[in-house]
Amino acid sequence: MMAKAKRTWTTYRKLMSNLVPALVFVPIFSTGIVLFQRDQSVAAAVCFGSSVVFGLFAVNLLGLFQNRIMRAELKPLVHGRREPLWFVGIGKPGAVGALDPHEDLGFLLLTQSGVEFIGELSHYQIPYTNIFSVSFSMNAHSLLGLGRWIAIEGRHDGKKFRLLVEPRTHPTLLQNKREGARLAAELRRLLPVKAA
Repeated sequence: MMAKAKRTWTTYRKLMSNLVPALVFVPIFSTGIVLFQRDQSVAAAVCFGSSVVFGLFAVNLLGLFQNRIMRAELKPLVHGRREPLWFVGIGKPGAVGALDPHEDLGFLLLTQSGVEFIGELSHYQIPYTNIFSVSFSMNAHSLLGLGRWIAIEGRHDGKKFRLLVEPRTHPTLLQNKREGARLAAELRRLLPVKAA
């Protein structure tokens, strides 16, 4: 009997991506609640404001829990490939993950003929000629100003499709947001017809 392959993008890692930043936010916010209950409204307001600021920094710096390790674990998926590639998370339109917007992790490759995603669970190949739009779309990270999807839209066999991609190449969410702008520009450059 074959052993089941160990998953990389686990519930534990998704959960820790939320819990680790919360370890910064929650104690400061909780202190604010205690101070507010003791009628120390100025000190409470300082704690509430600080919790938001430190919470944003924590999500940006700590929200990609074990990202580098996961990239190394998944790197064999693209062994020997030489095309430009990005480590990314992908999502489906309308789907909302309870723990993380990324449903699958893997590598987005820009080949001579099209876009290819090779992930832990999924494998997509999309010719550039089938893509009619490359744009940005909101995800959970957008609510904090720290990220967004790249929406790759097109048509295959008469049906519209939309692949949502967010880079995870760098250690922080803001760096990856900037990387997303670079990736979107490169995708648009490769399309035979100018995309939105």
